[in-house]
Amino acid sequence: MTDTRSDRHRNKPMGIRPDDDLQERTKKTLDEQGWTMTEFVSACMELVNKNPEAMLKRLAAFKPSTPRGRPRKKQP
Repeated sequence: MTDTRSDRHRNKPMGIRPDDDLQERTKKTLDEQGWTMTEFVSACMELVNKNPEAMLKRLAAFKPSTPRGRPRKKQP
């Protein structure tokens, strides 16, 4: 029997896709500060649950304006 508590793949993927440049810059910054991307995202998720108003107010200026839904079909 496998102990699923130690399985690092037990959590579902989040389905986010920041562009490559943002990912590379963020990884570099986090590496310099001794953080991993997983640690950073997990800490952000904890903070938004503990103090949503303050965190989301601070992040509002950086909120991406990504259109939702399926991309429009290209016209021939």
